[in-house]
Amino acid sequence: MPAFQFQQAALTVNFFTGVDAEGKSIFKRVTYRNVTDQATAEQLQQVAQAISGLTSYTPADVEKTEKQIIV
Repeated sequence: MPAFQFQQAALTVNFFTGVDAEGKSIFKRVTYRNVTDQATAEQLQQVAQAISGLTSYTPADVEKTEKQIIV
């Protein structure tokens, strides 16, 4: 029977960096690889908050992307 097998995961944090001359929001995206498949949403949110503490930007949203194959 086919099943999914975890390959890799990444954490992406989108930071709000300000507004441009036209009033549109400007975002900066940072991706961190080698995230475990066991990481919970709460843990990833805590990591994103810790990372944002090292910058002067506010995190707009946090994403976890997983790659899996069917075996």
